Amino acid sequence: MFKKKETEHYDYPQLCMIQDSIDHSLFQSYISNENELIDNQVSIYIHIPFCKSICAFCNYYKVVYGKYTEEQIEEFVNAIVTEIQFYASVLPDKKKKISGVQFGGGTPTLLPAKYLQQIIKTIETEFDMSECEMYSMEGTMSSLMENNFERISQLAEVGINRLSFGVQSFSKLQRQKNGLVGDIDKFDRLCEVLRENGINDYNIDLMYNYPNQTPDEVIQDIERAFSNQVTNIDLYSLNVYPETTLYQRYKSRGLWEDYVNPEKENQYIDIYRYISANKDIHPIMANVISKKRKSPQSTLAIQLGNNKDNGGTTIGIGPSSRGNIDRFMYKNTLDMDEYIALVKEKGYSAIKGNLNSYEEIENRTLVMFPNFGYIKKENAAGIYRHREAIDKLIENNILIETEEELFIEPENLYWNGNIAAMFYSKSQKNKMIKSYFLSRKQKLNLYNQDKMQIK
Repeated sequence: MFKKKETEHYDYPQLCMIQDSIDHSLFQSYISNENELIDNQVSIYIHIPFCKSICAFCNYYKVVYGKYTEEQIEEFVNAIVTEIQFYASVLPDKKKKISGVQFGGGTPTLLPAKYLQQIIKTIETEFDMSECEMYSMEGTMSSLMENNFERISQLAEVGINRLSFGVQSFSKLQRQKNGLVGDIDKFDRLCEVLRENGINDYNIDLMYNYPNQTPDEVIQDIERAFSNQVTNIDLYSLNVYPETTLYQRYKSRGLWEDYVNPEKENQYIDIYRYISANKDIHPIMANVISKKRKSPQSTLAIQLGNNKDNGGTTIGIGPSSRGNIDRFMYKNTLDMDEYIALVKEKGYSAIKGNLNSYEEIENRTLVMFPNFGYIKKENAAGIYRHREAIDKLIENNILIETEEELFIEPENLYWNGNIAAMFYSKSQKNKMIKSYFLSRKQKLNLYNQDKMQIK
């Protein structure tokens, strides 16, 4: 049915940095309206953009840590604190009971422990944390290995109980060719130190579809990771956007044709066949596998709507963060200086935002459900409007329907992005097409519609 894999969909309805704006009065009145808002699970996402170096494959907003003085870092942290306090001051109590906190980036593990402690203390002062079981943080192998792994004990002391870091590939050849940092020979010891410090929930990213890579290499990477008691493995197909550093590199080295070859890329469905054949490996999300868990970690599930209509709220803090407070989706500024200035002026940094219709929120549930691999039909009121797409997926043996749910066989989770795209509304499809061409015209990175990685 599908010829070429689409990337996963984590953001719907999408905001366009060129086409959209934000009505600040509407935003503030909506998120403070107790009668309008729903009592659902709430998570906090905090974007810490600092990185020691800039990885060519990464399209997230980031800045080089070494270029910032101690005073500037402190000013940034104070802005994070102020933004947290703003949302705590305007949200009704039912939106202040937090289920999980996630620090993303960037490399938040670079931030000194005293600043992390300041941020966490602010959250615990301003919000109800009685049901929060997870403080999750993303990082790099290099930052965790510095000074004989001392950073790990510092993170444990401030309350971090889940860590996720990029490995991308265990192959020394792939690491060298793709500029992957971190001493892979110390990976086994890194996992040991995490366990010694009580951080037993640690997770890695693996990437596939590098030029000249094979599915067997990725399967070997999966097996090595699980042999080190990794909780989850996030599997990502490499995305190379036009005009970016990696695009230029692949073009100049004659690797582009190999990268964009759909026949070569679709060989990676073998990874999903391997997962399907191994009953001790659980596909807890379409691109997340585990031997320890059978359900996704709370902050990710909440960010994707908890697999039901109006199932979750995410408070987005920090530059480039995305947030959704029920029907209101917003996106923060993509510039560090503007971030600090906006927070000083308004208390928050959202520069784009829309109050979405109930119908689009129902569409969102169906766009997100392929990430979960299944959905209970009673949790998705919009199913009847998408009957034609559902029937087509069933006819092509992509989707299976029972009396109570729709589900995707593990092998077909490879196509989860393609499945998700079938549930976009016509207006959202048209908006995204226009957004694509506007971004290309202005020579922007398609991910955030900024200049990140653009030469």
